Amino acid sequence: MMTFDSDTENELLKSTEKYRIILESIEEGYYEVDLRGNLTFFNDAMARMNGYPPDEMMGMHSREYAASPKDVEHLNNEFIKVFNTGQSAKGIQYEIITKDGERKYLQTSSSLLKDSKGKPIGFKGIARDISELKKAQLALQESEERHRSIIKTSPDTIAFFDMNYKVEMMNPKGCKLFGYKDEKEIIGQYILKFIPKEDQDRVIHEFQNFLATNIPFNDELFLLKNDGKKFPAEIRTAITKDQEGRPTGFIILARDITKRRQDETFLKNSHERITLLINSISSILIAVSANNTIEFWNTEAERQFGFTEKEVLGRVIFEIAIPWDWRELAKEIEKCRKGKKSVRVDDLKFTQTSGKEGLLGIRLDNIFSREGSRRSILIQGANITNRKILESQLGQAQKLEAIGSLAAGIAHEINTPSQYVGDNTRFLKDAFGDLKAVMNQYERLLTTAKEGGDLSGLVSDVERIKKEKDLDYLMEDIPNAINQSLEGIERVTSIVQSVKEFSHPEQKEKTYIDINKSLESTITVARNEWKYVAELETIFDKDLPLLFCYPGELNQVLLNMIVNAAHAIEQAQRMDGERKGKIVLCTENQESHIVIKIKDNGSGIPPEIKEKIFDPFFTTKEVGKGTGQGLAISHSVIVEKHGGSIRVISEPGKGSEFIIELPKDVKTDTDDQTGGE
Repeated sequence: MMTFDSDTENELLKSTEKYRIILESIEEGYYEVDLRGNLTFFNDAMARMNGYPPDEMMGMHSREYAASPKDVEHLNNEFIKVFNTGQSAKGIQYEIITKDGERKYLQTSSSLLKDSKGKPIGFKGIARDISELKKAQLALQESEERHRSIIKTSPDTIAFFDMNYKVEMMNPKGCKLFGYKDEKEIIGQYILKFIPKEDQDRVIHEFQNFLATNIPFNDELFLLKNDGKKFPAEIRTAITKDQEGRPTGFIILARDITKRRQDETFLKNSHERITLLINSISSILIAVSANNTIEFWNTEAERQFGFTEKEVLGRVIFEIAIPWDWRELAKEIEKCRKGKKSVRVDDLKFTQTSGKEGLLGIRLDNIFSREGSRRSILIQGANITNRKILESQLGQAQKLEAIGSLAAGIAHEINTPSQYVGDNTRFLKDAFGDLKAVMNQYERLLTTAKEGGDLSGLVSDVERIKKEKDLDYLMEDIPNAINQSLEGIERVTSIVQSVKEFSHPEQKEKTYIDINKSLESTITVARNEWKYVAELETIFDKDLPLLFCYPGELNQVLLNMIVNAAHAIEQAQRMDGERKGKIVLCTENQESHIVIKIKDNGSGIPPEIKEKIFDPFFTTKEVGKGTGQGLAISHSVIVEKHGGSIRVISEPGKGSEFIIELPKDVKTDTDDQTGGE
């Protein structure tokens, strides 16, 4: 046995303590295992990496903390290689599971541990926690895979070129776009193969300029397919660089814009057609942006105000001396911007180019973007000066005006039954021809039978033509066609009779009429006004006596009431689309009066204008829906000509009820003037 003197022993102890301090101070783990792989020594850093207390970790085998049998096998193989070759191993990576279940990646070295005689007794090494590095490597790998996937699946062409302008890589979209089967066919191709000859010098110059100035070459140009065909493309470029920032090549993103060019041409042509169409419209059309600059000004605006499109486009509308009532219009424009509904400005005063005063009918609408944000205001208008003059002059001819406005509706009501009467008549014409052919064959059969001739062939002919003309079908459908035609004729007759009864010639004398029947005729005449917006219910008093009146003028009043009710419901439905319209007409026989009630669930009448509704030219309807004369004339007819009364009960948002009371057989002052009794 070797012995040491006290000084030597002290030196050994000091040396051992020094190395122990060093081992405990380093961040890396130090370990020693015997030839079976069991831990025989390790520093605190190694214990911390594995997450075990030192006393518990002593003697553990790698199979107890390695993450998988694959990691255990990997470590054992490395130890065997070190044992067999005697050479150290570095960079051994494996995954462990700490005591608390955390997964870590370690990188270790391994070398032989020998005794004093040089005999291998185990292995030793340094271990380092590379979990964060491993995560970064995995993240980088995932990022590279993700970018490769993006490039591969991109709908645009993505191509990488080296500094000699040769293809290094191109995604499947690019290969397909340029007409190549796969990437192998396109690798190494020179960039000018894809550029038309007339653009080649410019393209090379742009890339050289890109390298010199770092200004990307982004443009639209024609490219060439493998078969030599040109197509328009939009390209974007970037420079690839190495770690030192030196250029290594180019990335080109290309997109086939053939469809976009076609769409742009279509849109341009459409825009020109729409502009031409708008400029041919006889209405004023002005578009005003959110900051009040004029975006559009059509030829009718030029004609009415004397300013050309060139003079006003891009200017603030309030800075242009348009000769209209600015105070009123500015207020309504602001109102339109705050709300989402159209705003009407009726009878806006302006000075015509002739210098005379005139009136405009204006409508303001918000123009919204596809995303729903408010963008502009559209001013639509017309010079209604002449119309207003005519309306004033034709006030007493309001009945004829109403009949004219209902003509299209009446024609529509007549057209439907007339159409299927016509269709059935044409069917009967064709059917008659078929029946005549059958009857002719029967006539031949009958004549031959009378003469005692051979019938066998004729019978076959009769059966053939009967089948050919489908006699059973004709016998079944001809009666149906006749019945339908008769129903249609009865419907037309009913409508014509209603119009006839409604349109009494202006009578200077009163006469007795059935007011219930007059209401039914008026309902028929006005059907096209109310049938699309409301249901109409009648509650008529069957014991109503005949009414002594002026039929034509009274029918006009009833028509006004029904049409007004329909318009009120239509207005309410614009504010509340779910509202179901209903009009109720009621007649009552009271002691001294006949009462007619017209009730609707429309928009109602605001209290502040209730007293004005019977004033001449007063109207709350939008332009084109009324002249403001209907109720004024109705009041005159009921009160002055018939000695009755007319009043209204109304609640905004719920509807109105007009109540007309007509005296039974009462003589008025007007009767003396018109020759009445």
